[in-house]
Amino acid sequence: MNKTILLLLTLFVQTVAAETEYRPLVEEGKHWMYDNFLSERPAMYDYYYYYDLKGDTLIAGKRCLKMYIENEFGSKAVEYRGSLYEENKKVYFFPPNKDTAELIYDFDCAVGDTIHLYNENIIVKDIKTEDNGNIPIKKYSLQYKPTNREYGETYNFTWIEGVGATKDFFAMIPLPGNYNTLQSCECKGEKLYQIIKPELTEKGYHKMGIEGKRWNYIHYYIDDSGEHCKPYSYVVKGDTVIKRIKYPKLIYQDHEREYDVCLLYEEGRSVYKCDFGNNSFHQPIASLYFDFGREDFGRVYSWESKQKPANTNWMVYDVDTIQVDNHSFRRIICLQKYSEKGQRLSTIEDGEDVWHDIWIEGIGSVSSGIEEQRPASEPQNMNANDCTYFVSCYEGDECIFMSDNPNIPNIPDNIRTIRPSVSDKLQIFDLQGRRLHRIPEKGMYIKDGKKYVMK
Repeated sequence: MNKTILLLLTLFVQTVAAETEYRPLVEEGKHWMYDNFLSERPAMYDYYYYYDLKGDTLIAGKRCLKMYIENEFGSKAVEYRGSLYEENKKVYFFPPNKDTAELIYDFDCAVGDTIHLYNENIIVKDIKTEDNGNIPIKKYSLQYKPTNREYGETYNFTWIEGVGATKDFFAMIPLPGNYNTLQSCECKGEKLYQIIKPELTEKGYHKMGIEGKRWNYIHYYIDDSGEHCKPYSYVVKGDTVIKRIKYPKLIYQDHEREYDVCLLYEEGRSVYKCDFGNNSFHQPIASLYFDFGREDFGRVYSWESKQKPANTNWMVYDVDTIQVDNHSFRRIICLQKYSEKGQRLSTIEDGEDVWHDIWIEGIGSVSSGIEEQRPASEPQNMNANDCTYFVSCYEGDECIFMSDNPNIPNIPDNIRTIRPSVSDKLQIFDLQGRRLHRIPEKGMYIKDGKKYVMK
């Protein structure tokens, strides 16, 4: 019994000691990364800069570490900023060529205390421990109300124990014109703080722009030299950062060449395409690629068709979630129909002159994957001598979607599927999986799961 009590007491003391263990700020090898960024300013102001503590010195009898700043004002130069030392959880700073130190941080404070810094009063509003991306941090919430009438507002700012301010290390108060922001702090490879950027996409959304993601296609065509089958892919490979926003790159690949196609940007459940070189002052000009968040059933959208002098109209028919080989996908079923040029449809009823497209979240279109969406031609007008078949989608080495996967749930019974159905009496399809009403006079088609060629 006594041994049990002793063990519990020992664990309690160790826990309290761990919770109250102080992390000093002044440590050899500590490195800070800051961002001087505001999207409205010209690009010349968009740069990162760094603070480093390295090397010691003796000033006024105090053993100090030297503070250096690199790339201030985007100059790439390294300059000596001053020296720091720490006593009793208080951090003091010697400016260059001075032997009088000034207090710049006081972590030996409590909620409600007033700290005197820079001849001003700082009030401690709150102190708490938080999780910073699996990094425990002790956060001090502070408030400053300047006596200078020019800045009469109240300013709130933050210190992190062992790290410093989340603005600039020295210019820590967010006064007008201070655009600096701490990005990260580490010491000899140990991460002490990192900025947590908000997730742009909704929780549970299956992203398109995943590094290494691949969409595979086959291009079938017939020319004077015969029948040809050309495989190619689109791959998410690398990224570029514009105005502090990371845009994944979409790359085209085949056995002969590789080239950039576009940049991708995802927000909410929407996917945007940004053309290379088509950048505005602030960010690339983006056009909507897919909108997987649509639920406005029955609303008709129209655009001028490039295939014939008419309008192409489409409408959200149904939205559901399907399970395919242990993967969950949000599915949007669209009805599409031509109308006379200039004519706008108020609704689309399913029928023989209506075709369908299915969007799968994280995949794109069932008929064309991530390729540019093209309004499907009516079956009898298709050019079967030259067509493209979307085959599969991979994330890394894992195939997450096959266009001819028999395990894909059928769309509702009251709408004709674009996929082969075992109940169909005449199973004739083009190479994109669309039902044909008759065998084409020329070109390739699929019947009973096999490919045929009409010459």
